Amino acid sequence: MTIGEAATQAREKQNFSRKQLAEKSGYDYMTLYYFEEGLRFPKITTIVAFADVLGISIDEYIGRNISITEQIVKEGELYG
Repeated sequence: MTIGEAATQAREKQNFSRKQLAEKSGYDYMTLYYFEEGLRFPKITTIVAFADVLGISIDEYIGRNISITEQIVKEGELYG
């Protein structure tokens, strides 16, 4: 799953349309459209705004699985 697909899934899970999320976050509809379609990647501040409006973490919004990262760190497979 791409980050854009995860973002779409998170938005839909919270019952927001693209238009609603764009309006409530103060960003342009096309910014959200391009992100979810995988055409562009917005600034982190934009992603934060989208996640905040949805009331979820950035990790949840972009589909990042923290438990996998934590497991890698515990196993010593992540350096630096």
